[in-house]
Amino acid sequence: MKFIIVASKFNEKLMDELIKNTKSSLMDSGVKADDIDLIRVPGAYEIPQMINFIHNSVIKAPDKSIIYIALGVVIEGETNHAQMIIDTTGKSLLDLSLYKSIFIVNEIVGAPSYKIAEARCVGKENTRGWYAGKAAIDLVSEIKRVS
Repeated sequence: MKFIIVASKFNEKLMDELIKNTKSSLMDSGVKADDIDLIRVPGAYEIPQMINFIHNSVIKAPDKSIIYIALGVVIEGETNHAQMIIDTTGKSLLDLSLYKSIFIVNEIVGAPSYKIAEARCVGKENTRGWYAGKAAIDLVSEIKRVS
């Protein structure tokens, strides 16, 4: 099984932790580093676009042995822009998953403040990155079970 992490560059410190924890979680579950690819995009909004591009342009045949992991951090500001990003990326990732028959773990973290985002991203087993890796592993187990 191959894991492709598509991660935002925005909120760099938090993203670095999210990515590190996701990779650690996958490798602690037995995934080899060579089976994990990381692609960085400017922000969360570009994550579904990149997954769609990879699926349509880079991978030539439908490949059920790939799990995509979407990682981002969106922190609320003074406008509703953050909520729009969370809503549209979530819907886009779900649509991609359903209509293209691909598997995507969505861990685009939405938080009302930097402090709360930090609590969700920095650490190890209690982070959303750690959860993303475990969710991907659980998904692989279920795919194998029902196939």
